[in-house]
Amino acid sequence: MPTSTVATLVKTDSSAQNNVAEEGSSKSVWPLSYRISVPVKSTPTASPKQWWSHALYRGPEDHAVEVHYSRTREQSENLAKKFLHEPVVGFDMEWPFDAKKRERLQEKVSLIQVACEDKIGLFHLGLHTGTTTDELIAPSLRKLIQGPAIVKTGVGVHNADMARLKDYFKLRPQGAFELSHLHRLISYGASEPQKVTTSLVALATLVQEHLGLPLWKGSVRCSDWSRPLSGKQRDYAAADAYAGFMLYHCLNAKRLTMTIPPPLPIFAEKYRSLEEARANQGNSDGVKVDEAKMDGAQMVEVKVERSATAPTGDPTKPTKQAPKRKNQTLDPAAQELYTELKSCRDALAARHGVPVYMVAHNATLQAMATFRPTDEAALLKIKRVGKVTVQKYGAEFLAVIQRDSNAAAAAPSDGGPVVVKTTANPKDTRLQKDQAHAQTPIPRRRREPDIVDREMSSSPAFGTPLLRTGLSFRLESSSLDKDALIGADIGDVDEAFENIESPSSRRSSGRKRKRCTTPPVPTPERKLQPLSPRRRIFRNKVEAYSRRIASLVIPRPVDPLVSPLTLDAIVENPPKTIQELNEIPGISRLAAACNMLNKDLLDMIGKFAPARY
Repeated sequence: MPTSTVATLVKTDSSAQNNVAEEGSSKSVWPLSYRISVPVKSTPTASPKQWWSHALYRGPEDHAVEVHYSRTREQSENLAKKFLHEPVVGFDMEWPFDAKKRERLQEKVSLIQVACEDKIGLFHLGLHTGTTTDELIAPSLRKLIQGPAIVKTGVGVHNADMARLKDYFKLRPQGAFELSHLHRLISYGASEPQKVTTSLVALATLVQEHLGLPLWKGSVRCSDWSRPLSGKQRDYAAADAYAGFMLYHCLNAKRLTMTIPPPLPIFAEKYRSLEEARANQGNSDGVKVDEAKMDGAQMVEVKVERSATAPTGDPTKPTKQAPKRKNQTLDPAAQELYTELKSCRDALAARHGVPVYMVAHNATLQAMATFRPTDEAALLKIKRVGKVTVQKYGAEFLAVIQRDSNAAAAAPSDGGPVVVKTTANPKDTRLQKDQAHAQTPIPRRRREPDIVDREMSSSPAFGTPLLRTGLSFRLESSSLDKDALIGADIGDVDEAFENIESPSSRRSSGRKRKRCTTPPVPTPERKLQPLSPRRRIFRNKVEAYSRRIASLVIPRPVDPLVSPLTLDAIVENPPKTIQELNEIPGISRLAAACNMLNKDLLDMIGKFAPARY
């Protein structure tokens, strides 16, 4: 059975817990009357894995830990009074993973867990009625939260739990004690003081190391905590709060066994804020403030002097900074899923007491929102997602993706049905040859004269040769890159085309005019009508959207989903109904791709079309 590297204070049976552990010349015993009692396994291979739980603890006369569940404000008031005289309580909170998207105050913090040695209180604010703090938070519970005389212990208790009470309920929490800091103090204070930092350590890691058994962390942690709790939810919530209480006393007992016992760390709310420390970096003295460190009962600044051998450079010249990486732009549906994944990621990080980037980077979440993996094998194909990430957090991320997919499939669209059913159109066969001809790329500098003349004659109002995109084409200053539109968000397409220089303001090339001395070759298929600037932008938006859809299809199609002829048909007569959409020649491939990705093609065309068409 795993034990602590500092002092073995916890054993897996009640009799062994009375044993004395040594730390140097000091001795210490288990400080509480409630002790863990794990049955001895007769056949270890046949028994299931044993998890740490509050249910394993027994007090005098074999009393189990009581779990109280309050559903109303009145019940919460009576329950909170039972903890007001406790000097130390374990403290934890739960909220829905998508709390940012919810409006009700009780969904910002749905459950508050408080634990002492013999009892655990579950205050279910999600079931309380009311819209204000006074209606949701019982007076005694408020007193417990804001009272500095009651120590509230946990992992991330100040940065995550107390911060939400302060931001949403306008409370002034006090007495937050971070267990990660005490763990680092007793683990490294005597031998490696440089490691005694304010960095967080996951609650599961602390339980495994100091209480001797692993803490169960399943998919229930990302469940909906605003609804009545199931049995698994109650056990999970109660275990986290009780672990905070037991860890405090276990770690404090180990602190007292040290050769020179250091004072306890101060309350987390009294630490120097990280924002203030960052603001002082790079000052005029050449000194930057590093991470705040613990030294006994005080927090001190650790200043790192600039190396004498390091080049200082010219102080009058601004230093060059590396350009910031831009996040990948997403379409509206993917952006909504990305927001939900980010909320889930933040909840997981707070629960494990680790920075959010250790759970998943934003770029990783964007890739999940784009490709929407449905199982662990597909999730492993995402960049920066390894087996450890899938094992720890994969179930939660896949559950979020599945819920979003189900909601998208069930939700109707304002602009028409989400699913676009396509039917075979006899006109598609007639246009296959035209599409094949139109999709053949023509080299820029070896364009045939008849093609050049045709393009020029298609826009006589502007006088300068125009491509299909509507951009002016000149050999000496051409910078057309339609591939850049593939990764752009749909909302960014408007901004991209607002900056297009009007062709009417450009000077035409004399060399090009000389080529126009011969009359253009007439086109037997059809005559191209000049496009107004608004129609040209409309066409470019639809084309960019089709390429965006093609980039999401796996495997990605080699040929474009729509031909120039199909784009012209959409611009000429934008469809307003599903029937009109299906009648457009060559639209079937794009419609099928949108149908597969749950995209509303008709709605997007309606958004792209000019207001007065």
